[in-house]
Amino acid sequence: MVSRTTPTLTFFPFSGHETTRVTTEASDIADTGPLSFCQELLFLHAIRDPSFRPTISEAVALEGDIDPFDLLRGLEATRAVHDSLRTTFRWRAGQCFAEVRTQLPPLAHWVVDGEGISAADLAGIMGTSVAALDPSVGRTLTSLLVRRGERRCLWVLGFHHLVSDGWSQHLYGATFSQALRNHTP
Repeated sequence: MVSRTTPTLTFFPFSGHETTRVTTEASDIADTGPLSFCQELLFLHAIRDPSFRPTISEAVALEGDIDPFDLLRGLEATRAVHDSLRTTFRWRAGQCFAEVRTQLPPLAHWVVDGEGISAADLAGIMGTSVAALDPSVGRTLTSLLVRRGERRCLWVLGFHHLVSDGWSQHLYGATFSQALRNHTP
């Protein structure tokens, strides 16, 4: 029998404290509205089956001097621009609601030293990052940076399907790219 251990993930809550996210007061809600029919089906299915994670993932191979904080600044700037990435999805009075927040929900981001880990362990780490998606607290985006050597990384972004599709991925990417260009000296 082969035993396998998943490497420990380093967690960085860059947008606030975990308990703050759960107890966010209603005063930071900028807009509230019903879900689209498709969003409601996804949300209801997730309520019935907590293991159901409708996600869209992007994996990007990066080479060079990679600063995880630059990536995070770009993600935070992207989330600040797009209402969908600041939205929580809640069940209230028998109806699903989308609540756009004025403040950014905490971003789940991990940096992992992946040099020498097996493909199976890497898949387990990626699964952990996707499992962190929780639209009821506004965590609709996760970021996982796997260092594969001194100048090579694999960057995996996980989006909940409630806020992302092929069209929005393009818009998020354009905003992120602009944020990086604006920050680069």
